[in-house]
Amino acid sequence: MVKIIEMLGDMKAKTKADIEEEAKSMEEFMQYCSDGSKEKGFSLKTAARSIAENTAFVDESKATITELMDEVEELSRVISSKEQELEEATGIREAEQQDFKAVETDLVKTVKQLKSAIVEIEKGQASFIQGKGKKAQTRLAKLASTLMNVVQ
Repeated sequence: MVKIIEMLGDMKAKTKADIEEEAKSMEEFMQYCSDGSKEKGFSLKTAARSIAENTAFVDESKATITELMDEVEELSRVISSKEQELEEATGIREAEQQDFKAVETDLVKTVKQLKSAIVEIEKGQASFIQGKGKKAQTRLAKLASTLMNVVQ
């Protein structure tokens, strides 16, 4: 019986040691769970804050996109208007250039005719001036001088 009591005492001591060890393991496990729960809670708060920030960024980006789309539409209208104005101005310039060329051609022809007239007047062969003598020559010289000033 002593042996049984000793065995029971040893079993009691071993059971007590096992219970203490199990309690220690349980305490460590509970601390691990508590720490994990805190970390998960922090991660959830961080994720929620990140979601809120990203949602705000998306909303801001949508507003910016809408604003830029409106600006693009306005610029497209302005470009279209300016292209139409350019076409009209080009048409006007082309018409003015044709008019200028016609006037220029006429003026060049007139200048050539005036030069010929000057040459003829200087030679004294102008048949349209009447009269003879010094008075006629003076009139021819004045006419030639005037025509030279016009040509230049």
